[in-house]
Amino acid sequence: MKKRISGLLAAAAVAVSCLVCSAQALAQNAYIPNNGDNTVSVINTSTNTVSATIPVGANPNGVAVSPDGSTAYITNSGGTTVSVINTSTNTVSSTIQVGSGPFAAAVNSNGSTLYVANINDWTVSVIDTATNTVTNTFGGIVYPSDVALSPDGSKLYVTHVGGDDSLSVHDSATGALITTVYPGPGTYNVAVSPDGATVYVPLLYEGLALVNGQTNTFTGTVIPLDAPYGVAPSPDGSKVYVAVSDGNNVAVINTTTNAVIATIPVGNGPLGLALTPDGSKAYVANINDNTVSAINTATNTVIATIPVGSQPIAHGIFIQPAPSNLDFPIANAGGPYSTLVDQAVTLSGSRSSDPKNESLTFAWSITSTPAGSNGGELINASTVAPTFTPDVPGTFTVSLVVTNSSGVSETAVATITSTAVPVASNGGTCTGYCQVAPGATVNGNVMVAAGANLDVNGTITGNLNVSSGGTLVLTGSAGNNVQVATNGNLQINGGTVKGNVTLSAGATLQAQGANFANNLTATGATSVNINGGSVTNNVQLNNVVAISLSNLTISNNLSISGTTGNGSINYLYGLVVKNNLSVQSNGPNAPFDIGLQCGQGNDVVNNLTVSQNKAAIMVEDNTVGGNLSCQQNGSATAGGNTVTGKTQGQCVVPSGGGNNCGGGGGAGSGF
Repeated sequence: MKKRISGLLAAAAVAVSCLVCSAQALAQNAYIPNNGDNTVSVINTSTNTVSATIPVGANPNGVAVSPDGSTAYITNSGGTTVSVINTSTNTVSSTIQVGSGPFAAAVNSNGSTLYVANINDWTVSVIDTATNTVTNTFGGIVYPSDVALSPDGSKLYVTHVGGDDSLSVHDSATGALITTVYPGPGTYNVAVSPDGATVYVPLLYEGLALVNGQTNTFTGTVIPLDAPYGVAPSPDGSKVYVAVSDGNNVAVINTTTNAVIATIPVGNGPLGLALTPDGSKAYVANINDNTVSAINTATNTVIATIPVGSQPIAHGIFIQPAPSNLDFPIANAGGPYSTLVDQAVTLSGSRSSDPKNESLTFAWSITSTPAGSNGGELINASTVAPTFTPDVPGTFTVSLVVTNSSGVSETAVATITSTAVPVASNGGTCTGYCQVAPGATVNGNVMVAAGANLDVNGTITGNLNVSSGGTLVLTGSAGNNVQVATNGNLQINGGTVKGNVTLSAGATLQAQGANFANNLTATGATSVNINGGSVTNNVQLNNVVAISLSNLTISNNLSISGTTGNGSINYLYGLVVKNNLSVQSNGPNAPFDIGLQCGQGNDVVNNLTVSQNKAAIMVEDNTVGGNLSCQQNGSATAGGNTVTGKTQGQCVVPSGGGNNCGGGGGAGSGF
């Protein structure tokens, strides 16, 4: 089968899209694209017979059915189009121009947006289904072979067969890459469990890989199967059905034990697979004998073999929702929406409807919020078009419950993405959640007001002042001084400060890979925690509560004094100090480890002075170019230090107590 697969890839003929659909239908038909004769076979799942054959575009293979069952979307991989089928007439009502080689499709839960993977030009087309027009194109997505959505519609999963054999996870609203998962070679298809907890990725050459849908990480589990293709979870999530192409069978897997509990022989070359909405039947398209096998899932037996067109593929959920759902209204929450923090966005349930034209009532609610949110503000929640004002950046989930006059309800969800307010190009005051975007430059001073939050991914050329309770997150560049007031917060992730950094009482500094181009001074700060990066001049830490410095290069002096401490150890290790390092007059609740055992010490070019500290001090595995002096400390333990000059006081290692690694040095007096 692997050779047959290669041939189909060369002809751009095979695609798969497994997505989670729900809700209403006009008829329970299965729509089977026939890649070899450019048609779609319509199978009545009640009689297991072909009721219509519909001409479409070149090499059709991917399918997505709208949640209300009124529309089937067919991707024509041999060209640049998607055929839109009206399922009440079984005719093509529209043709949508997309990218080259449309391979697979997925529609969101309210039916408003269709995503199409275009394998030849490395894009995903985003289509407004109300107008059948492309509203956005996500680019730079290498060889997208399948797409699927998380149940809440916020995440778009894309597989990349022939690319880097990965599963990429994207923000469905913007296309931004969230993360990339590498479960194994041959990541062709993808499907998501009904609860979103598991993402199923068939690996052509290994089996079925399981990805955690909450953390977007590979679980490490691959269920061995020989060339798996189509995959579909049962409606209750207890089983997953996989078309095993080389074995000419369908594997049934228990999702609790991840064990294959049944193997069902089907036709030759099974590819696309889907279940009826109640899970009672499975249908699988057999590309090599031009048939569709109908399976009774209660007995795991084939109950019908249905002749269709040439080379049926049928990747995706190709079966309409059940006709009984026509008694339900259709909820449509619109979206996805986007706005700025503290700016209202109008939501719309106007696309909601009722099949019997009964009147509808609306009930909106916010069901999930980003970290740090107090829920935002939802106004007029019982109307068709309420407004929502987000209070923090991130993604909110809104739920809409529509109820008809018969008292029957249906629910839809949408996402609201809020972003921080851009800082003006000439600077100013940030009073809420603000940002300087990547590539942006602010030519002026910026004040972060009390309680405000500023993310700087671009450049600010002036001074930055953080007021009490404000937070500055810097990944870009600050061109002058940064002053953090009492109880302010500074976080630097790979960013650069070209001036001085000064922290006042109660302030905090958390830095990773930061570059301080001048002095760093903290007086009375709550915590200073720096890992990696560099300081071009001096570091002076006075009366700080807690300190941790690691893997940092300091081009001049490091001076620490008056540390009040909280009982936890303050760490200094992996430092390169190109002049003097002094740790002096720190309090009884401020123990220090200056260097760690096993070679994680500090490199001090000149003198290392440790004196008048009241808590326990460890001085270990440091390289000192000048003198090492430990005087008048309450408790000091030394070992493994390499000293060029003299070793004095408590840092002299007594006989039998370990050895300093070298150095001349006469011993000075102890405490």
